[in-house]
Amino acid sequence: MTAVLLMCGSIAFHAVGIVAIKKRRILGAVSSTLLGLLPFSLAALCATLSVATQGYRAPISELVAALVTIQPLGSQRFSAAFRFADGRDTTFTLDGDDIYVAAHILTRRPIANVLGLRTTYELDGVGGRYTAVDVRGEGIHLWAVDPPGEP
Repeated sequence: MTAVLLMCGSIAFHAVGIVAIKKRRILGAVSSTLLGLLPFSLAALCATLSVATQGYRAPISELVAALVTIQPLGSQRFSAAFRFADGRDTTFTLDGDDIYVAAHILTRRPIANVLGLRTTYELDGVGGRYTAVDVRGEGIHLWAVDPPGEP
């Protein structure tokens, strides 16, 4: 938006310069042309910065892999309902105090991010986790999260 406004100002100064040339006012033509070059160069700088920062926005955008809703079922037992980005729903009954979600980050080269390809995530498994050391290893289950398209 700033680049467009600066470009309009530049065009206005150049129009005044053309009128001054037609009226044979050389000093007025030179000064308005030089004043027209300043907003033109600032507009070019703004446009360059705008295009250059588009590549940096791609790596920081976040995509939701899944929404998890936790329902307590008792002492150290809870239900985790997953709603994936593709619309699938899966529910797991887990033992423990916390939830553990394992995932792969499928990274791309930086040039791919500049071209607009996003980093994607693949969820591998989900499980319960105990915070106390004395119950560690008892009743821990790690459930596999089925990839899309598999039963």
